[in-house]
Amino acid sequence: MELIAVSLGLVPNRIRDFFIHNTSNIRLNHYPPCPYTHLALGLGHHKDTDVLTVLTS
Repeated sequence: MELIAVSLGLVPNRIRDFFIHNTSNIRLNHYPPCPYTHLALGLGHHKDTDVLTVLTS
């Protein structure tokens, strides 16, 4: 979180207090490409409850 704060131009501990009572966890999801895109339904809008979400392709 300190690196994220610095990258945003803030002092390193600027957002630390927002996460004092939170626990740490990591979740990795892998969504393989659909071979039949014409049959894919997809998902509706959603929001992540995590602090940081990284999407890769």
